[in-house]
Amino acid sequence: MNWANIKDIAIFFVPIISILTSMIVAAFVKIYNAKNNVKLLTEKLETAIKEAREKEAELKQALVERDKLIMDLRVQLETAKDTLSRYAKKLEAYKENKLTPYMEETEKQTAKYQNENKALNEKLNEVNALIENFKIKEENALHRINDLVAENLKLKTELKDHNNVVESAKKIASLIKEIPLPSSNTSNEANKPILEPLKEETIKPLSTTETVANNASNETIEDLPEPEDASYYEEETAKEEEEKRIVVH
Repeated sequence: MNWANIKDIAIFFVPIISILTSMIVAAFVKIYNAKNNVKLLTEKLETAIKEAREKEAELKQALVERDKLIMDLRVQLETAKDTLSRYAKKLEAYKENKLTPYMEETEKQTAKYQNENKALNEKLNEVNALIENFKIKEENALHRINDLVAENLKLKTELKDHNNVVESAKKIASLIKEIPLPSSNTSNEANKPILEPLKEETIKPLSTTETVANNASNETIEDLPEPEDASYYEEETAKEEEEKRIVVH
């Protein structure tokens, strides 16, 4: 077999082999796509079956609830029929003025309960009025407490100012005592109008009450009380602020 014959054979078989190969590849691709399509269709079918089963379960549940509702309505219908029958009998008895002992007792109990309910309502109105009165008194008491706290704070502030005035007066008096007086009569006569008013002047400090004001006019510098410690006022002021906050709240 020479090269020319091989070439002719190849030219004849190569297209056939290419066509067969293409057909085989296309067949495999179709088979693969068919498998995927079958898989997708299977999943869709399973999903549809699952949804159908869920809807069927919901429908069964709805049917059960509907049957239950129908049974309840039937019971209510029977109860309504019985009630209507009893009311019809009662109406006939009223028309004929032939009340049974049970119905007469029921009427008596109903009237009794109505009277008791009326009495309870009156008592409730009285209690509500007392509560309103108590609230008004409580509000007035709170206002009074606030006024007393404010007045107490004012009095303590005035007392503090009074003690400050007394302290200042004592300091002035001590300074006056420390001033040396000249020995000559002329100097005494010259300084007398200045020193004597300071020496004889009485202290009239600010007071919180009329008693303090009346007594202050008769007190001299030596008889004035010692002022209270400043820390005491700070503690008292803190307490008063706390009382104000408590009262306001």
